[in-house]
Amino acid sequence: MPGVVIHLNQKDRRAETFLGPQQIGTDVNGKFLFTNLAPNEEYVACAAMTDLAKLGMASPTVTVRVPGDSKTYTDLKILVSRARSIKGRLRLTDGKPVPLGTRVMLGREGSWDVQFTEADPAGRFEFTGVPANEWDTLDLSATIRGYKFSKKTPGLEKAGQRIYSVPIKPGKSDITNLDVFYEQG
Repeated sequence: MPGVVIHLNQKDRRAETFLGPQQIGTDVNGKFLFTNLAPNEEYVACAAMTDLAKLGMASPTVTVRVPGDSKTYTDLKILVSRARSIKGRLRLTDGKPVPLGTRVMLGREGSWDVQFTEADPAGRFEFTGVPANEWDTLDLSATIRGYKFSKKTPGLEKAGQRIYSVPIKPGKSDITNLDVFYEQG
């Protein structure tokens, strides 16, 4: 798959060792090469959701250990499969409309792979290119001034937090009615 961005991030993100996120595009044969990586470190890799979404595909995250100094690891394969979609709606518990221009973010834990969309005037949003496997933890967030996540949101453990972990179950089914509630606060 040519022209797909590959994300690569160290698993250990302590300030004294973390070198920052890495990205590179695949060549015409779908190959990629990262250079000058920290040796003997575990990295998380994946293909960008936004690039694969155009093809109706997604990839899981893959963890790989980079070998010692001056060594090359050549066995990393990032497999793709049919993607899921997530359709949902932001709802304010006081009945007010969601502010125009509210941006919604969907991100994958560990890889720093994110998608953004804008909620429509009724608060509806949609993401495509969503991985369908159980290994990815997906986080959804939207900032609405004067509001926080509400306990009414299914699966939300703590009201007031700013990021909501989307309850994705393994399988190929799309999520078509995810309601995310916000309350004043």
